[in-house]
Amino acid sequence: MGRGWWGDRRSLALLQGSRQPTPETLQFVPKQSPLVVSLLARPDRLAEVWLGLAQPKQRPQIKQELAWLEEVLLAGTGLSYQQDLQPWLGEETTLAVVTGDLDQDPENGRSPGYLVIFTCEDGQAARKSLELFWQNRAIAGTPLIFKDAAGNRLIYTSQPQAGPSPLATTLVANQFLLVANHPEVLYQALGAAQAVDTNLALDSRYKTALKGLPSRRVGLVAMHLPGLQDWLQGVGAPALGKAISSLPNSSASLVDWGLISFALDRQGLLADLARSARPGRSLPPYPADLGTDLPWLTALPEALPLVAVGHDLARLGPSLQPLVDLMPAVWRSPLSLAQELDRRFGDGAMAAIQAGATQDYALGLNPTATANPLDWMVLSHASPEWGQALETLNQLGQAQGLGASSLAIQQQPVRAWSRLRVEPLEQNLEVTAAVAGLETNLADQLQVLAGSAQTLNQVLSRQAESAPAPPAWWAERDRFASPVAAYLHGDWPRLQEGLPRSPRLELVKTLADPLLRHIQGITLASYGQSDRLQRSALFLHLRNR
Repeated sequence: MGRGWWGDRRSLALLQGSRQPTPETLQFVPKQSPLVVSLLARPDRLAEVWLGLAQPKQRPQIKQELAWLEEVLLAGTGLSYQQDLQPWLGEETTLAVVTGDLDQDPENGRSPGYLVIFTCEDGQAARKSLELFWQNRAIAGTPLIFKDAAGNRLIYTSQPQAGPSPLATTLVANQFLLVANHPEVLYQALGAAQAVDTNLALDSRYKTALKGLPSRRVGLVAMHLPGLQDWLQGVGAPALGKAISSLPNSSASLVDWGLISFALDRQGLLADLARSARPGRSLPPYPADLGTDLPWLTALPEALPLVAVGHDLARLGPSLQPLVDLMPAVWRSPLSLAQELDRRFGDGAMAAIQAGATQDYALGLNPTATANPLDWMVLSHASPEWGQALETLNQLGQAQGLGASSLAIQQQPVRAWSRLRVEPLEQNLEVTAAVAGLETNLADQLQVLAGSAQTLNQVLSRQAESAPAPPAWWAERDRFASPVAAYLHGDWPRLQEGLPRSPRLELVKTLADPLLRHIQGITLASYGQSDRLQRSALFLHLRNR
């Protein structure tokens, strides 16, 4: 895809953002479209940046991945990106799911409407390429239909009984080439461009969210969440709105629209997200008040694949809801700390810990642990509220048959809650203890609650080091704005090992594999929320070295 990164050093300027930070193509996108993805740079320019930042030994593999991705995206069209698109393609391309069902009649099945909008750097070349494409279709025996709409010539094929999917195209003012899977989509797109306040570019939600996002970007993604949920149901994915959040206090019912702005970084990809409240609804405001000096981070074990750091644990669910909403439902149970704590101690355990961790905290999860379905750790400052939380856990545990006992790990006094079990061992019986949780005091008035002796031992070993350092991912916070309400970091290679697999997820993974295989870590920062807007940012750390 393109001449290679050394063929056009101008592509590296995309690290500073696109020369055109707002898409012009959104004038053709109806504002209720469930999903809209806009690239503000030519795909070959983006590929050149990726190649330019990679080590020479990685470039052959990346070129193969890009060639495979091009083949997948253009499959069935008979087109080559380099020969048929690149000579005339402008710096902006938008892909939109215009509707989850074109005729809105569920009884005859669902027919989503898809739209792709290309900007044309050379309109005449685009017209010639389009004419050649349709000539080849006609020569192959495909009947063509020509219609005029709003001064534009529409060309499309009828719905075939078998063979390639139908296509419809129109070239607008030699500047925009619109391609859809049904002519009705083109009629909607042209109508949206002509009517007042019916397209996404003029939508008030889009304008408000855009003001709250950085101007340095190479792409935008707009999501109408109810429509996106409906579309995902139609293509067989789990319904996001019906899935139970892995963290309590979900705000999913309070928001209905979101905008993501993507920027390039020498180490990966940075995304800023703004989500707006539903009309007539208000979000519970909370500030971004996490301190910048958190010396207790040195107690966090590097071995934890998923770590959250924030202020007031009760806010964690709303803070991370944008990420939770995008998670496949099959992943939520293995990552549900609330479900695991209530299973171990009894209903109300998670609520008790939330009520106790009202100051700065750290939370770690390990879904790859072999001894337990989910290993976990909560680190909090000692306080009367935290003491009451531990007492509530003790009472819940006793009601569930748990016993509290004292022991020592690395000469550190530890309280453990466990349940004794009698198990057969050949001809004898053996008494074993199933640990529900352990807690101890650390230096500097810190207290740690852990799900296993192994995790607690890792925390104590970190504390015993002569000069412990924060986890390596903590250095990535410089990429985010400040102040911050909470961070969430995932070690992707290790995290995906412990997550369930399914045919649907494997299909997504196959399509996104050229990116997924390079992800080293994922870090999310929540910037808090007002009564109307929730803001956060996501950094994908790519392994380019």
